[in-house]
Amino acid sequence: MHIQYICEFIILAEIGNYHEASEQLFISQSSLSKHIMTMESEFGIPLFDRSTRKVELSEFGKRFLTYAKQIEEIYKDYSAMAADYLENKRERLTIGSTALMAQYGITDMIVKFMRENSDISIRALEESDDALIDSLRSGKYDIVFIRNSDNTDDIVQIPYLKDTVAVIVPTGHPLEKEEYVPIERLRGETFLSLKEDSMIYKLGISICKSAGFQPNITLTVRRGDSLINLVGNGMGIALLSKKAALYHSNPNIAVVDIHPIVPMRIDMVYLKRNNASNAILRFIRYVKAQAY
Repeated sequence: MHIQYICEFIILAEIGNYHEASEQLFISQSSLSKHIMTMESEFGIPLFDRSTRKVELSEFGKRFLTYAKQIEEIYKDYSAMAADYLENKRERLTIGSTALMAQYGITDMIVKFMRENSDISIRALEESDDALIDSLRSGKYDIVFIRNSDNTDDIVQIPYLKDTVAVIVPTGHPLEKEEYVPIERLRGETFLSLKEDSMIYKLGISICKSAGFQPNITLTVRRGDSLINLVGNGMGIALLSKKAALYHSNPNIAVVDIHPIVPMRIDMVYLKRNNASNAILRFIRYVKAQAY
């Protein structure tokens, strides 16, 4: 006997109306009637008294209702137990990332990995570039995705993605139609930037200083989409990852390459160790196959 039929029987017995019960169960009235008749056929005894126009339990139906409720409770208990058991068996992986997970395709990659590896659950968090390696070493993360990481003896770097720095200008700006812009031509511009603790802020300062000037940064924001909206509203220009800028497509901005080219690299980084979990090793192999 289907456990679902028993649950449907309980609802019908409590509501006393086929139409209302079927609506609550999200099935047709005819399907509910067939399921009840199937149960009655298996018992060889009616569950409802059909000598009246109302939906009333038969004497046997009243007795069975007590057992049906117990069966339903047991079903709920063992279903919850099975779900907990499966969840506890799943391996867990914690990933930290620079704050551009979607723009760099990291979010999509994690989703695809989880679909293909249902026995592994992943928790992913965004954090500033400066904090990621320390968090990796402290055990907060198993793996991190970071821009332009420094190679040290205790970590392994796997190249994941290549990017460059671009300048974002509002439409109508004199640099809008340029194929590329020498850094020197940005002198005297009003700059906007991501927050001071971001890698792109520090990189932007370095880029401008290498061209002999200090950028006039008038405003910093936490999010890339906010930065681009501000540029689009004519508040200034900004240096940003080219992929991030193109991801936030906006008709009010132009994305222009700078010269000399400033490469950016996104690495997958993890600690050198002999006891890496199966989940870590499988994710590393997956990323290596996806990297470009």
